[in-house]
Amino acid sequence: MNVDINQLKNIYKENILSVQEKYLLQQSNFLSTVYCRYLKDLDSANIVLYFAKNLHLKILRRRENEIDYEISLESFWNNHKNIDQENLKIINVSNETGLPKETARRKIINLIQQKVLKKNNNKISWEPREKDKLSFNKIIEVEIEYITKIASTIIKHLNIEVSNQQIYSDIKKNFSFFWFHFLSSQLKCMKIWQIELKDLELLLIIVECAIQTNRYLTRTHNKKIDQDISAMSISTVTGIPRATCIRKLEKLVSMRLVKKNEKTKRYSLNLKNLEFNKNTITKTVNEVCSFYDILIKTLIRSKK
Repeated sequence: MNVDINQLKNIYKENILSVQEKYLLQQSNFLSTVYCRYLKDLDSANIVLYFAKNLHLKILRRRENEIDYEISLESFWNNHKNIDQENLKIINVSNETGLPKETARRKIINLIQQKVLKKNNNKISWEPREKDKLSFNKIIEVEIEYITKIASTIIKHLNIEVSNQQIYSDIKKNFSFFWFHFLSSQLKCMKIWQIELKDLELLLIIVECAIQTNRYLTRTHNKKIDQDISAMSISTVTGIPRATCIRKLEKLVSMRLVKKNEKTKRYSLNLKNLEFNKNTITKTVNEVCSFYDILIKTLIRSKK
């Protein structure tokens, strides 16, 4: 069957609570992981993701010339070693991430000093340390599980018979293809919120508040499930220090994106003010649906 991206957007909107719960959990895991992995700084993580995205693009270019070239997750580090990474300019990093040029330059220098990026002559590339390579595949496999759950939920509403195992296996088998498109979508979403909030840690905190609110609404106001969440809980899940969480939560309260219960000192999403961010949310949903449109269409073709 043919799948249209507008179908996916309608499925997202019509099944907002069930689809969004899985998407928010995926974002919580992904953003928290890269935050802790890359210097506890989402801007730095964003820069690394840009370098990784371009590496996957170079791998796919090799596939264009060698039809049997392996692009699986299992082959990734071998490909990483054999691919000549592109020399990316600071201005390109700035444009892709939404960071000011000088901020991007300063964070790239720090990433080089911390041995996350590598500078050889004037060329900068993504060259993780061996210990980071060992944990990379496990992190990716968990992330693929989250993506599989989201894709499976959407596919069920499309009445397409594709098993979770097939989705998971296909992503691993064609890892660089899917990961290039995933990172492209992720970078666009993060740039949208970077422009809106000027601080990606605020986005991570909003995601945690949204998860709790979504659970409360999904369970039809179940009194056993709280609508709000504490700064300590957010800190535990994200890795952001508690004092920083409190400071940033108070900023979100002043922006009217989050509400604070003065008695319990807990926080929840300000649903009444979602219209304020309607355009930003719409752009994000469009980018997310674009990725799953590619994923689902590829799965259907491979099934045939």
